[in-house]
Amino acid sequence: VSFAEHVAIAHGNVTKVHCLCPQAVDTPLIRIKDDKKQQTAAMTDGVLTPRFVATCTLNAIRRNEFWILPHPNVQTYLERKV
Repeated sequence: VSFAEHVAIAHGNVTKVHCLCPQAVDTPLIRIKDDKKQQTAAMTDGVLTPRFVATCTLNAIRRNEFWILPHPNVQTYLERKV
């Protein structure tokens, strides 16, 4: 995230930068033995499909948004961070 912010600030006039911040996405990364999902903190707000995340990403890029937050609650977490 910090790197994306830096590139956007330092080079935003010559390149488009977007920061994709999903939580859990239904990929092999969150699966354990026997194809079961291991509960993690990232899954608290639900597990999204790759297709949904891809659609959110493309829509945000079209709108030229820096933050791409497929899980709505991540906006709240971001605001708390700031």
